[in-house]
Amino acid sequence: MSLLWPEPVHVLLQPHQIVVSHWSRGLRQRVTRQQRIPCVNASAGWQVPLATAREWLHEQTVRRDRVKIVLSNHFVRYLLMPWNAQLPNEQERSAYLRHCFTQAYGDLARQWDLRVQPPVPDESALASAVDAELLESLRSCVHDAGLRLAGIHPYLMLCANHTRASLPSGDIWMVVIEHGRICLAWLQHGVWRVVRNGAAESGAPEQVLASLAIQLARESVLAGDVGQDWPVVLYWPETDAPVTLPGRRVITVPDVYRSTAEGAK
Repeated sequence: MSLLWPEPVHVLLQPHQIVVSHWSRGLRQRVTRQQRIPCVNASAGWQVPLATAREWLHEQTVRRDRVKIVLSNHFVRYLLMPWNAQLPNEQERSAYLRHCFTQAYGDLARQWDLRVQPPVPDESALASAVDAELLESLRSCVHDAGLRLAGIHPYLMLCANHTRASLPSGDIWMVVIEHGRICLAWLQHGVWRVVRNGAAESGAPEQVLASLAIQLARESVLAGDVGQDWPVVLYWPETDAPVTLPGRRVITVPDVYRSTAEGAK
């Protein structure tokens, strides 16, 4: 890749806004500018942020830019696909993955595009599902705007890759908080053991943290974590408020975008 070629413009789709992060050229690439564009008449679905993203894309005048789309956890479903040694090929693994999602989410899962990590013997693999219509609409609006699509990624995976260097060894909770959404995962020496992705309080930070504390307590009991103090690795770029959880050590991870360009607007 040419050193003069910029990183893709990242567009994060959330129900209430899209966040556009512009990267610099050269070896020391960083975010130089960030735009937060509110979604008018926002709802829980993806249609409004998609329309907002389409309008922004068509306003761009530089047609050689690449665009990386990041999907809020509001628009993605996750599950852990159990290891199964009786699946000899990709076709049978895909059928098993579809079966797992249908068992978990019902017939609606038949309309979803499914992805899963490469299988590792005796370990569950993290899998994700996105509405196939949303993916096709995103590809079309990027193409129609004369831009190049650099990929579509779930928010959880972007955050997991960004926080990897901050993860202590052993058992940890990794938590990603967005407006109205908490996604938490139990990792054991880097292996996914539990993933939960659900609606949450969208009020003041203390209300969100109270909801998180309840979820962690519940999941800790279900996971057999009674009396243990697993660290909580927290990714919550939408707040600058101090974060504390009684009885737990919290490791706050800086924003994947703001951390590279302090004060980017």
